[in-house]
Amino acid sequence: MKKVTSLFLIMLMIVSFSAKSQTIPNLDFETWTSNTAASNWSSKISLSVLSIPMFNFEFGTKSTEKHGGSYAMELKAHTLDLSEMDYGMITVPPILQIGQTSAFNLTPEAIELLGNLSELDFSDISTLLQLANQAQGLISEGVSISSKPGYVKMWVKSSVADTIMVGAYTTSGTGDQRTPTQAGMAMVTDATNWTEVTVTLSDLVSTAPDKLGIVVVGGGLDVATTTSFYIDDVTVEGHANNILTSDLTFKVYPNPAVDIVKIDMDGEYSINIYDVMGKKVLSQTQLQGINDIDVSALRTGVYMLEVTQGEGTQMKKIVIE
Repeated sequence: MKKVTSLFLIMLMIVSFSAKSQTIPNLDFETWTSNTAASNWSSKISLSVLSIPMFNFEFGTKSTEKHGGSYAMELKAHTLDLSEMDYGMITVPPILQIGQTSAFNLTPEAIELLGNLSELDFSDISTLLQLANQAQGLISEGVSISSKPGYVKMWVKSSVADTIMVGAYTTSGTGDQRTPTQAGMAMVTDATNWTEVTVTLSDLVSTAPDKLGIVVVGGGLDVATTTSFYIDDVTVEGHANNILTSDLTFKVYPNPAVDIVKIDMDGEYSINIYDVMGKKVLSQTQLQGINDIDVSALRTGVYMLEVTQGEGTQMKKIVIE
């Protein structure tokens, strides 16, 4: 699988339920202020490298290759020449966010993270917080919401088979003192036809959110600049609580696995396994101690294992070969 990219991988994923839609302007990409600017969305990056202004460009353009209505968002990558700074050529995958962004300063720490994303464990909250600290200015504050969301859904498509990652998060607070309250993530790896992606949001804290962020990234660090990624018809729906925590202790092995994944945890717990699109593909409850989980019916690929004990939930990436 291609390296999933971008410093927006703030948090992780999964689990919600329920039904109330929210009204947020231009979720269908029908309103544009120019051919590169959809109202209420940003695909623009103002980039400085080591505090030196370098680039200012848009990843997105208005497209008639749509899922519904008249228009969709088309995204393409950009290539940066940083050879004079000993970083060589860097392809920046296309990034789309709801809300507005400010200038982003690419620090040495951020550059190092970009080069090692494929080795990071995104199920570790500390890793995600590290990425978030490097992403100041790159990540939009989002848009105002009137109630807690549970699902973010959208239709996506790519001109060739490639990874599309969708992240969503909510926050509360004022100014720079905003607290992350929910987070979720989903991926699709082969959307050459219009495909619906569902991101489910887990609670990080009990505080009610007042802003929602959505981030879409097309491809990995080796994405071709000729590849087009299309985004259309976003919806935001209701919620049922689940708490995301890093306090649970359990073992998962072997990983990668073929037919059986063993889970070792004290006390009673339950598990869910989700595919890269956020679809639940396996669920077991009332487990205790060491359990053999039969994954022989699952396709080869990357999955997210969700382990729940009491009110706590923790996610871990597993690979099925």
